[in-house]
Amino acid sequence: MRIAFGAKVTDSEGKPVGTVHCIVLRPDTRQVDGLVVHQGGMRRRDVVVPLAKVIGADVGSVIRLALKGTDLDVLPIFNPQEVHRGPDLHRGERIVLGGRGAALVPAPDPAYFSGESGVQEPTKPDVAKGTIVCDNTGHHIGHVESVDIAPASRAMTSIVVRHGLFAQKITVPASMIKSVTDRITLTISAEDAKRLQSP
Repeated sequence: MRIAFGAKVTDSEGKPVGTVHCIVLRPDTRQVDGLVVHQGGMRRRDVVVPLAKVIGADVGSVIRLALKGTDLDVLPIFNPQEVHRGPDLHRGERIVLGGRGAALVPAPDPAYFSGESGVQEPTKPDVAKGTIVCDNTGHHIGHVESVDIAPASRAMTSIVVRHGLFAQKITVPASMIKSVTDRITLTISAEDAKRLQSP
């Protein structure tokens, strides 16, 4: 399932409820725990939707939820003003990576993570459109355009990176990602990354 940043999000009845702002990742396993959905218009807010409530992505990059639009009213709100910058990640916090870099965010209410099996562990990092991608020497390669997720394992399988003057695309397997901080650092050189370019 490919999650394109800025993609339209619809509820279980097919009604639009917002757009994808970023995704929430676990840094150790790179599993995706949820999406941050931006709601515009009169609402103007970002809510965190658990990945378990994402049914899938339709052709045209429309993300479908297993929730009614009114169900989003009780989900945790992502508030950038409450972000505290810091180098360490503590249990109960998650990292959100977006256009402004990395930041620590207090963990949401445990009810956000509760499911039929009980409370799960808190989430950790996020990737958003425009996140910087560097090679293994720190050389800037490009910016993230979208992320591919394996629905069964919830693991991030690859990222699509836009680079160059003509906005060419590179699909980088998650196995070639060394770290996710305020940027994504790869285990390969810029030259090797360019060989992954789509024809």
